[in-house]
Amino acid sequence: MPNKLKRINQLFILGITDLMLVSIALISSFLIRFEFNIPYPYNNTLKNTIFIMIIIRLLCHYMFSLYQGVWRYASVKDSVRIFKAVSLGTIIFSTIIFFIPRFYYPRSVLIIDWLLNIFLISAERFSIRILRGIMPGKIAEGKRTLIIGAGDAGEKLLREIFENEVLEYNPVGFIDDNPAKFNKQIHNVKVLGTSRNLSDIVNHQHIEQILIAIPSASGKIMRRIIKQCEEVNVSFKTIPGIGDLIDGKVNVSQIRDVNVEDLLRRPPVSINFDEISSYVTNKIILVTGAGGSIGSELVRQIARFKPACLLLLDHEETSMYHIEKEIEKANPGLSLVSLVASIRDKNKIRRIMMTYRPQVVFL
Repeated sequence: MPNKLKRINQLFILGITDLMLVSIALISSFLIRFEFNIPYPYNNTLKNTIFIMIIIRLLCHYMFSLYQGVWRYASVKDSVRIFKAVSLGTIIFSTIIFFIPRFYYPRSVLIIDWLLNIFLISAERFSIRILRGIMPGKIAEGKRTLIIGAGDAGEKLLREIFENEVLEYNPVGFIDDNPAKFNKQIHNVKVLGTSRNLSDIVNHQHIEQILIAIPSASGKIMRRIIKQCEEVNVSFKTIPGIGDLIDGKVNVSQIRDVNVEDLLRRPPVSINFDEISSYVTNKIILVTGAGGSIGSELVRQIARFKPACLLLLDHEETSMYHIEKEIEKANPGLSLVSLVASIRDKNKIRRIMMTYRPQVVFL
């Protein structure tokens, strides 16, 4: 109930603000057109039509969902919606005025009003995001944090830290081994150097927390970075590997302590499931080596697309048992069959193929 009341208050404030901006835009259009000295006939026209303009504008704003967006995340798509809403409002108003001869409007007034509305409504909506970028809340109160990796994952992680209301990190810089990024800035946070300078940067910037944002890093690179973090005696965490970031999103909730899997990372399994989901969904799928690191990752990803039946094949029963329990917990209702066999056993594989008739096989 409190959230609903808060939402109603936000809508009310946006509606009142829009009412004021629409009025300001129309009055300003007449003032600009007549050099701040509006003749009597036009003065009368303005008074008699301003209410009509307000109603039309607010209805168009509602039609294009300008009261439903989360404006702290305003984007180019929102600019397009504002443009469409204002343009439609101008067309409707111009049509009405055309059929009321006594309300003569100079075309220049309508054009100026259209431009002013686009500018004012956009400025109002985007000011929320701009102000959040200038004043990122209470971030300065968090731990002084260094982010390793100034790539896409690092940028997304930094943006998530800035936009999250419950923060414990105060990002003071990046480090990245690409020398071309040195002294560059991401959301006003500078790339301070490479991993070779880690010790100096930590001491000079009084770093309290290190976040490793390189999901595509190999096990060898991760081991080197973690060793460097241990040497500077600062707490460090990481985000999951690329195989776990299936949806491409990076957020604060995914930050965790480093585990053994991070040290043993293999190259990520590169499968474009957006293209092949059509023949994975509702099909009988067989995955060989399902208990291994690559096979288990395939199973996790395939399970997301709701196959009719997922066959897990491995010669090692214990590891397959663990992945089976994990998938059952994450995907209740999914049909799973565990098969203990070696792919070298031709007779057993033949019986499995004849019994279950898989439509897709991942070797």
